Amino acid sequence: MPTDPRRPAETWTCFLVDARSEGFSVSRVEHKMGQRACPAAELSFDEVFVPDERIVGREGDGAPETTIVLACSRPPVGAIATGIARGAYERVLSWLEEDHAARGLLERQHVQLALAGMEEEIHLARQLYMDAATELDHRALGGVMSHPSVRALGHVPASVRKRAPVRGWLASERARDATVALLHRTTSERAVTRSLALSSMAKARGGDVAMRVTGAALELVGLRSGPVRAELEKLWRDAKLCQIYEGTNQLNRLEVYRGLCHRETISSLPPLRRIQLNGAAGAQTDARAHISVNGDGGES
Repeated sequence: MPTDPRRPAETWTCFLVDARSEGFSVSRVEHKMGQRACPAAELSFDEVFVPDERIVGREGDGAPETTIVLACSRPPVGAIATGIARGAYERVLSWLEEDHAARGLLERQHVQLALAGMEEEIHLARQLYMDAATELDHRALGGVMSHPSVRALGHVPASVRKRAPVRGWLASERARDATVALLHRTTSERAVTRSLALSSMAKARGGDVAMRVTGAALELVGLRSGPVRAELEKLWRDAKLCQIYEGTNQLNRLEVYRGLCHRETISSLPPLRRIQLNGAAGAQTDARAHISVNGDGGES
């Protein structure tokens, strides 16, 4: 949300809000038709105070932070959708091969064509989310995640990271600026834009494939197929949500157009800022030129 309503784009900021905060409440839990194990709810914030230490990243960096999060989160949605489609395909194939009520159906050519189409779509959907994940790992964010300083931080015991001095340093402006500098040294806005486009493509196609495959499976089993129809109906309800969350498929396809068709480069990295180094009064320097993160986690 923006910290200044008069400048929403420039002050868009991400926060962590404690659920015990005064003024926070869950207004309503949605009654969903699918994926009911994952609740969706309406949250209310009535004059909730959020301290500065709850800011994720830096104030005003919310837009590029959200772009990176979506590039990371959309391929898993494509994988979820592909898994739903695969589950429907495997159930209907097993029913056709083993159930007495389906005897003779596998010998019909239109059934064989339907099954081949399911297999084909599942394979293509799987390839898309694997491509998106590979792009993310090796081009967009692979450099920062494999950097020695980041890997070293991952080996620090949680008990140490939770200590007040360590938490204070990690939440400091100096640490945040060093993180942003590392992002700019190891990736580019064009790489993140392309990664977001591929992630969006994987998510959108996966959701559509899940809907088509579950729908085709329901058509094959008909109305008198026993428990397998109930399983397929549940998968169909689960599949629909994959077209909606992490951005509707229409919004995802707009990202595909911007990143791959029109070859735009969106603002997807937090900006480098002028910071004070070594505590020297007035020693303001440009972060791009003077900040680097060494293998031992220090700054120079």
